[in-house]
Amino acid sequence: LAREEPLAFAVRKMTTEWIAPARIDDVLDVTTDEKGNAQATAGTYIDEKTYVGVKQGLSLGQSRIVIDHKLTKHLKARGEVGSDGESKLGVGFEWEY
Repeated sequence: LAREEPLAFAVRKMTTEWIAPARIDDVLDVTTDEKGNAQATAGTYIDEKTYVGVKQGLSLGQSRIVIDHKLTKHLKARGEVGSDGESKLGVGFEWEY
């Protein structure tokens, strides 16, 4: 259906049960891509330099594990692996101003 007609969903109500309290470094994010597909991301910083997270799309085959590691003040390495077997590895430069 989504391929035949442009489709969007609006969240009217959402209920969440927490297993443990969130920490200040925890991340919970809900986004959409350029095609309007929703994706939820949850993760945490396991130390000052390393973030581990999970991304989940609308279907079961769209999950990914993400690891970010800060190499220097401005240089970050990122690795991703998906449930479909696709993997990515890269290095990025960040500058906050």
